[in-house]
Amino acid sequence: MIRKLKRMLRSRTMMFSALLFLLGAISDNSSYIQDLLDPKVYSVSMFVIGIIIAYLRLTTTQPLEDK
Repeated sequence: MIRKLKRMLRSRTMMFSALLFLLGAISDNSSYIQDLLDPKVYSVSMFVIGIIIAYLRLTTTQPLEDK
């Protein structure tokens, strides 16, 4: 189990996913951050995140087990 987690940490896609999780948890629990983001900026950021995830997926060359 520990080996699998270490392999996951070497994946750019998994690191990006963890970053999104943390940002989502922080923004959900902080009204200050929610006030900073305009709804239009939020929708553009979702578009950009989708592009980043697609790019990371396309550049993936090996499964996590091989890392």
